[in-house]
Amino acid sequence: MKKTKKQHYVPRCYLENFSIPGTYQINVYDKQLESSRINSINDVASENYFYDIEFSNVLNDDLIKEINNIGISISSLDNEQYIEHYLAEAIESDFSKLLSDIIGRAKSSTPWYIKNCFFVSEEQKLNLSICLAVQYIRTKTVREGILESSDCMLQALEDMNASCELKDSMRITKENLKLIHGKMILDKNNLFDMVKSFNRLSWILGINKTAKHFYTSDTPIGTKAHLRHPLLSMAGLNSEGVEVFFPISPELILIMYDGNYHKEIASKDRTYVVISLEDNVDYYNSLSVLRSHRCIFSDKSDFSLIEEMVKRNPLIFENTTTTELLWGGKTYRPQG
Repeated sequence: MKKTKKQHYVPRCYLENFSIPGTYQINVYDKQLESSRINSINDVASENYFYDIEFSNVLNDDLIKEINNIGISISSLDNEQYIEHYLAEAIESDFSKLLSDIIGRAKSSTPWYIKNCFFVSEEQKLNLSICLAVQYIRTKTVREGILESSDCMLQALEDMNASCELKDSMRITKENLKLIHGKMILDKNNLFDMVKSFNRLSWILGINKTAKHFYTSDTPIGTKAHLRHPLLSMAGLNSEGVEVFFPISPELILIMYDGNYHKEIASKDRTYVVISLEDNVDYYNSLSVLRSHRCIFSDKSDFSLIEEMVKRNPLIFENTTTTELLWGGKTYRPQG
């Protein structure tokens, strides 16, 4: 089997929805360079051999059963590239079809259909929850977050005068970071919990009727906290009051709410809403910018919103990590 060198942590089947019309290219705003460019979709949200690990390090009986259930023969696998092939064969084909169905229905929908019909069935919602859970965990943002969490923990252990042995046991190097991330992606119990988290939310599909288009990014699923807590982050998938967003195309965005808190939304699960105000598009685009790892994508070259954000706060991209550790009354943040 030929090795896949360039591996995407945001699938191309999704990014194609944001391509420049008539091309396989996409407009990119790079937060690190504070500039925009046009790239091939093949060359964005990807890294050479991003998922390659020694598969034998994560192989167990349960995983072998799961592999057999999706029809992949272990003997036929490139050992190091199992995760890449698993994502392509078991996840992305379903993801692409589900998104295409949602986009197709929305494009052909009449005002009556928008008012009276669901944009997904309950079964489709569950299947899409699986795809969203995998997407949420497969990104570079999550991988970097693992390293940042280790950094915070080591700072706390240092303040506790912990032993060198304990600190070494918590230390994560770039060499074993890929393995830890790979195990997270293949941890079915973790995945099932995340699927339940997405599926329990109340889903709304926003149809953008304005002249502005939705952005997406290299971290396409983002969260917004609507409550504050003196110690805890309230932006997790299971946090009270959380709002989760996922742009599907320049004209569509999936918005997911904690229905127990946003009670006015709970009864509207799986329904459409028309977005007619540009301020609402700007709201979600600004969240996409802030939650992105490095790059924002659009079918249009207009990144004036980002330029305005930088103008208002020139240091806005200096430290975008949300990783924190609260320990012994002190807050620890990554030092890099």
